[in-house]
Amino acid sequence: MIDLLMKETDDGGDFVLEGNDLLLDSNFGTMIYQALFGGYEYWANDLLLEGSQKYESKTEKTLKEVALNSAGRVTIENAVREDLKFFTSEIPGTTVSVSAQVISDDKMNIQILINNEAYILQFVLPGSLIFIRRDV
Repeated sequence: MIDLLMKETDDGGDFVLEGNDLLLDSNFGTMIYQALFGGYEYWANDLLLEGSQKYESKTEKTLKEVALNSAGRVTIENAVREDLKFFTSEIPGTTVSVSAQVISDDKMNIQILINNEAYILQFVLPGSLIFIRRDV
């Protein structure tokens, strides 16, 4: 699996440049980012994608609407699972596991395991800063 590497910026996700070259992502980090935060406003939805290919992130919307508490944690975990279910339907033999941890009233960590490879996301209010790193 190879994708263009994206990173979170204050204006949404941007491709990463090194000099004049776009960097590549050889794991699922960019796919996870697009699935969870692509949202209805993702530029490629209208330009390149059709029907079920379009990104319609439940996670991004849920993170903006629910409190970061124990009840919100369950709602957020379910939204993440829903956004990532394409992994198991589109990539045979893939397993996905999600768990979230409320760190404080403005910070949450979400751990995603895809085929036992861990990805850690940290969501921080009010700036909606997202950090994705592969836990090796």
